[in-house]
Amino acid sequence: MTARHLLPLLVVALLAASGCSATGSGKAPTTTVPGPTAPTAAAAAQPGGGRSVEPFDGLVEQSAAQQTLLQLAQSTLTAQCMRGRGFSYQIPRPPAPVDDAANSSYGLLTASTAAAQGYGITDNAFIRRADNATGTSAQPEGNRPGFMSALVGTTAHRSVITLPDGSDISYNADGCVTTAIVQLYGDAWNPAYYTLAVATEQIQNQVLQSPLWTSAVSAWSRCMNSTYHEDLASPQAARAQVAATVADAVAKAPGDAGPAYLSAQRGKEIALASQDAVCQARVGLASAAARAQLAPEQTAQTSYRADVATFATDLRTAVARAQQLVGQLVGRPTS
Repeated sequence: MTARHLLPLLVVALLAASGCSATGSGKAPTTTVPGPTAPTAAAAAQPGGGRSVEPFDGLVEQSAAQQTLLQLAQSTLTAQCMRGRGFSYQIPRPPAPVDDAANSSYGLLTASTAAAQGYGITDNAFIRRADNATGTSAQPEGNRPGFMSALVGTTAHRSVITLPDGSDISYNADGCVTTAIVQLYGDAWNPAYYTLAVATEQIQNQVLQSPLWTSAVSAWSRCMNSTYHEDLASPQAARAQVAATVADAVAKAPGDAGPAYLSAQRGKEIALASQDAVCQARVGLASAAARAQLAPEQTAQTSYRADVATFATDLRTAVARAQQLVGQLVGRPTS
C-alpha cells in the first residue's frame, strides 16, 4: 500500500518502539491516515471532479499541516505524561512538509499540481532530512533507569489487535506514548486506525491487479513513450526515477544547503510530472482507478462501517484537541 501522509509519525514510530509487533500472517501493516479537513493532491485527481479516487472516499488521508499539528500535540501530551512520571521528555518540533503527490494512491496526478510542484519530492527533500534528524535526536534523560519503560510501556500491559488480513499487532498500553494517543484520539482509535489501514491496502491491491487498471497503465506507458520518448512502465516508475535522482543530490549536498541547491532537479521533476499528468488525462487513468475500486470498496464500506464512523469521529475530536493544546503552548518550554 502506498504510504501517504502518515498520521503523526510518533503514532507509528513510537508504537513500534513501545513493543508493537505483528504476528499471524507475519505482515506488518503499512498505515495511512486521514485528513478530511484539507484535500491533498491525490484527492484533487478525481474523474470528472467527483469523489476522491481513494479507498473510503479519501478518509485515510491527511494534509501536511494537519499531520504536523497532530504530531506536535501528541508529543506534547507524551511530554506531560513523562513529567508526571518524573522524567524530562524533549518535544520534537517537526518541520511542516509540502503536501505532495509523490505518494498518492495509484500515482494519480493533476496537471495543476504537476505544474506547481511536480510530485513534491524535491520540495520536501530537505524538510524530510531535517525531520529525520529531529526524530533521531537523543532524549536528555534517555539513559536514566526507568525512562524507556515509562515512555513505551511494559509487556505486562500488552494489548493485541487482530487485523483484517489475519495478522496481529500489539503494543504496550501503559507507556506514555499510548497514554498520549488515547488522550488525543480516544480509547477506540487504535483498533479503527489499524483495521482501516489494512483494509485500505487490500482495496488498493485489488485495484492494482485489476484488468481495468493494468490496461490503463499500459496505455499510459505507450503515451509517455510515443509523445515524450520516456520509457516508463508506470506512474510509480516515474516517481521512483525522480526520487532516486533527488536522493543522490541530497546525499551529496553540503550541510547548509537549501532548496536552491536542488533547483535543477526541481525543474526536471516538474517537466516529467507534467508529461505524466497529460498522459494520465489522455488515457483516463483516474477513471480507471475509480471504476476498478468501486466493487471492493463497496464491500469494505459494509464490513467496516463501524470502524469508519469511529475513525472519522475520533479524528475530528483529535484535531480540535490538538488545535487547543498547541495554541496554549505558544511561548512555553518544550520539555
